[in-house]
Amino acid sequence: MKEAKMSTTKKVIISLVVVFIIANIIFWLIMFKSCIPITHGDFQCYYVEDTIEITDLSRSGKKKKNIIVPNEINGKKVSCLGETDYLLGGYKGGWRSKNLQKLYLNYDNSVGIAYDLVYKDLCPKLGKIIVVNGREGARPLTDEKIFYFYSEKVLTEYKEDKYSVLEKYPANVTFYLNYEVKEGEREYHWIDDVEDGEKIEVVPEEPKREGYKFGGWYKEQECINKWDFAKDTVEKVKVDRTNYTEFVENKLYAKWMKD
Repeated sequence: MKEAKMSTTKKVIISLVVVFIIANIIFWLIMFKSCIPITHGDFQCYYVEDTIEITDLSRSGKKKKNIIVPNEINGKKVSCLGETDYLLGGYKGGWRSKNLQKLYLNYDNSVGIAYDLVYKDLCPKLGKIIVVNGREGARPLTDEKIFYFYSEKVLTEYKEDKYSVLEKYPANVTFYLNYEVKEGEREYHWIDDVEDGEKIEVVPEEPKREGYKFGGWYKEQECINKWDFAKDTVEKVKVDRTNYTEFVENKLYAKWMKD
């Protein structure tokens, strides 16, 4: 009788252990599946709840010197460049590229940036991060001065508080929408920072305006002379006899034609 009770108890214990093991296997399979990297164009990434983290560049991405980070991938917001460190907090490095020189952030939500990207341990040639839409969330606390924002924003802040913009530079190229925008909307479509006398290599997607057709980028608001991306170069910074450097903004204006 005792042996029968012992056998039943042993079976119950074994059954519970088996159920526990199976439940753990299912749990970790689900967790593992969510952490499997997927390749999307120039990026390696994985899903974290309702967002996506770009953990590294793909083979094609590692070959490029200019990378534009999308706002979304497969309908999910990009939340991190690198990988979130859930154990210690902050972000872990992950991008590895010998070619990456310039990174464009064009997004609507705050994006975390792994310090290894900024300090260039893994991306030694990375020299400029262009924050296209001017959001503050892209700027981590770092001494590396490689972040470029819309020039008017930076220069205005500099007049008000010089210490608040120590980690920002004004971008010297601005693509203006060239029409009166609604309150709260930005008047520019894209920004860039290009070395003196060099060509603009990255041409942004065409802007859209209801009831109008986009007609290209021009050198003046009146849209007389079209900017030739194959030949035209940015204006050089002006330096006077006392070595004072005057910031020069290169302005490109959108031309619009009624549909």
